[in-house]
Amino acid sequence: MTVYYVESSALLKMYKSEKGSEVVKELFDGRVSGELLVTSYLSVLEVNSVAARLLKGGAIKTRQYETMVGTFVQDLSTYGVVVLPVHNTLVQEAIELLPRCPLRTADALQFAAAMRASRAVGEQPFRMVSADKEIGEACAS
Repeated sequence: MTVYYVESSALLKMYKSEKGSEVVKELFDGRVSGELLVTSYLSVLEVNSVAARLLKGGAIKTRQYETMVGTFVQDLSTYGVVVLPVHNTLVQEAIELLPRCPLRTADALQFAAAMRASRAVGEQPFRMVSADKEIGEACAS
């Protein structure tokens, strides 16, 4: 079983057509039995935040906003995405990662959530899916 932690920058590519969107859509639509998609409630907050900011900025209309948010929520269920909680322990783990990987706040929480998920799956193949360069560099280190 391969576990994919899908961070919000990658998740957004499902709902905003941009470079890399086809890769993320293929990950979701092409999943085979035994593959698991995981994210965190921080990703849920970030996707909703981006949608709200697009609406506020006039980049999308109210109906597009409602479709984007509604489809996202439905997709979490349809694709069986496991959504990990964000709690004090995760914040502490993110703080402890910062000396080695000085990331922005949300990125540090995403990275800590992915690390936690990776430890939880043990020997199973694990992949971090992110469009964020700094998170990618942190994963490489």
